[in-house]
Parts: sequence; C-alpha cells; structure tokens
Amino acid sequence: MHSLRLTLWRLRFVVAAICAGLGVLVLAHALRPPPVPTTEVVVAVRDLAPGGVLTADDVELATRQASTVPPTHSAARTGWTRRSGGRPPSC
Repeated sequence: MHSLRLTLWRLRFVVAAICAGLGVLVLAHALRPPPVPTTEVVVAVRDLAPGGVLTADDVELATRQASTVPPTHSAARTGWTRRSGGRPPSC
C-alpha cells in the first residue's frame, strides 16, 4: 500500500498535466467559430474563348463561401445542382 501511494504521489504532476491538457482541448473546441456558410456556383473548367458556344463540359459546380458570391450567381438559383448531375436545366 505504501509503494502505491508513493507511486501516485510521484505521478501527480503527470496526472495534473494530462487534466490541464484535456481542459485546454475542451475549451478550444467550445470556442471554435462556427463553419462558414457555403454555396455551389457554376465555374468554367478551362479558359473559354469569347463568343464560343458554351457546353456542359465547359463548366462544373464548385463550392464557395456564400459571402463571396452575389445572390444571383448561386447554382441553386440557376437550376444547376449536384442532384441534377451538374448539367444545365433543359430549356
């Protein structure tokens, strides 16, 4: 019993350091900012020639921060979504 007490007494700083580290991790997780809202936008896959015919192979959907995209340019507003296979709506 005496050797167990002695061992625990010697390990008190290690246990205290582990508890402090766990406390810091919990605090960092609690203070983490919320995720940035994103939206899908239609972007060109390659450089496009002026006046050229635009096809579905020339564009793709990309995720961008919602604050950097004008409201009229989101993929949901244009009808292009990942559910539609990334293809333009039929006209």
